Amino acid sequence: MIDFQHLVAQLLLQAAKLDGGGGALLSALALDLLHFVQGIDERGIRRADGLDIHHAAFPKKVNIEFVNVLSSDRLRMRVWERGSGVTLACGTGSCATAVAGVLTGRTGRCITVLLDGGELQIEYSEADNHVYMTGPACEVFQGAWTERF
Repeated sequence: MIDFQHLVAQLLLQAAKLDGGGGALLSALALDLLHFVQGIDERGIRRADGLDIHHAAFPKKVNIEFVNVLSSDRLRMRVWERGSGVTLACGTGSCATAVAGVLTGRTGRCITVLLDGGELQIEYSEADNHVYMTGPACEVFQGAWTERF
């Protein structure tokens, strides 16, 4: 399990409800804009590629998570990451989503997040106020760094 030190404190300081309670803006190492939806529409996710996220409120852009609450302990999430587009998974986004789920009363503290790349178990611990993420890790790329660009 990974213990994200001070993650919850950062999340709570920057948590803000958006979109009439349908979303949340959280900072979990990267800035995450969570959008809670009833079912995940592929067209809506692809539209995120065309969004102009160059807003003064987001000088480094944002990651966007589309989240469908399946039950109080299971979420389906699709991710659009700044600089990359649609990705298979996002650990910080999953952690931010778990905290937002608790803060908005949508989920319990131990959840499973279903992502395109697999499942993550996230716990927002009441005992120590930390967020713990458990899930598989595998190599998806190999490369060599050169000092030349």
